[in-house]
Amino acid sequence: MPLRVTPNEVSVRGRHEMGSSISVQPTENDVPIADDLTSDQENINKQMLKTIVEIYSPVLKLMALFGTYFGSTGLKRLPDVSFGKQNRSYLSGMYCVVVASGFWLNFTVSVVDVFTGENLYLHILFSLWSLLIALSAAICLIVLCVPLGDSRKSQFEKFLRNLLAININVDLEKVKRKAKKGVIIFCFLFVFGTIGFIITHEVKDITIAGIHPWKQWFGFTILSLIFFTYGMGVWFLPILFFYITCLILEALFDDLHKRMSSFHMFLVDIGTFKKEHYRLCEVVELADRMLAPLLCVLVSLYIPFVCFEFYKAVNPPKEQEFVFLISNLFWLASAAGILAIIMAIGSKLNEKVYSIETILFCTLNFRSVL
Repeated sequence: MPLRVTPNEVSVRGRHEMGSSISVQPTENDVPIADDLTSDQENINKQMLKTIVEIYSPVLKLMALFGTYFGSTGLKRLPDVSFGKQNRSYLSGMYCVVVASGFWLNFTVSVVDVFTGENLYLHILFSLWSLLIALSAAICLIVLCVPLGDSRKSQFEKFLRNLLAININVDLEKVKRKAKKGVIIFCFLFVFGTIGFIITHEVKDITIAGIHPWKQWFGFTILSLIFFTYGMGVWFLPILFFYITCLILEALFDDLHKRMSSFHMFLVDIGTFKKEHYRLCEVVELADRMLAPLLCVLVSLYIPFVCFEFYKAVNPPKEQEFVFLISNLFWLASAAGILAIIMAIGSKLNEKVYSIETILFCTLNFRSVL
């Protein structure tokens, strides 16, 4: 994936492409990124923590509403105690389990529909979409909330703690504005998609549980509709979370580039910038570990989903052709747009990581020649 960057890869790339390398391995004078900041409170930039909370809090609240997150939406306890030791709400956790179970129930029903229903392509689309939603919800819960490893911290907590350990004063107001716009766009897409689904259901009576034997149980149909509506939110929220995370990382690298440009590179100790670049690369690596499973699932399922949606858009049924065409175009545009966002944002962040490494190498190499 374009987002996958490690500190060692940065150093290796410079060595192979330009004949020598900037060694960004930690020396005895380097300060390693702390795994647990509870014993070193001074490393946490309180202003940056406040900004990070303001950026992440809206999307985390939405994820909690749709059953894909049950941690602290305000992140207020991050500087004080480990997430794994917090007194999480059992009610919130049970709510997430119920919602996740509903997603897997919809997937099971849609798979049975493939073999018992008449419209094969439609039921394959339902199966792919239901699997996408179920896996996205499960991965979000594991990555964001479940403590893993000896540290008893979730991947999200590890990422946040190491992000705050950098302790730099970076302006994230632009990121905050973009995050708010992302939440507004999510709300619009969710409302539009839900209304479209309701209209399609009323006009053509098309649902995951719309055929026998499921149709004869009215309660089963209602449950399927409820979890399908929840799935609309889960469809877009992981992308919003990925988008916000990449915006924060891009802002950090832009800030480093700006500070490097403001100094005369021949008069300052370039080792300071090397060290900071290395630490940022470590944070990117943690983000990669956190997001890679989700991105792998999204890309692998969106590609066949887009193909089937394109086929359905080109070959709509003769009855209620206009309704089906509008519905398929919405699903096709949304899926293709999400896939394009994943590729574009990941590539942009990857480019920023390596561009700064190239600047550092060229500066050091030119200084050595002089």
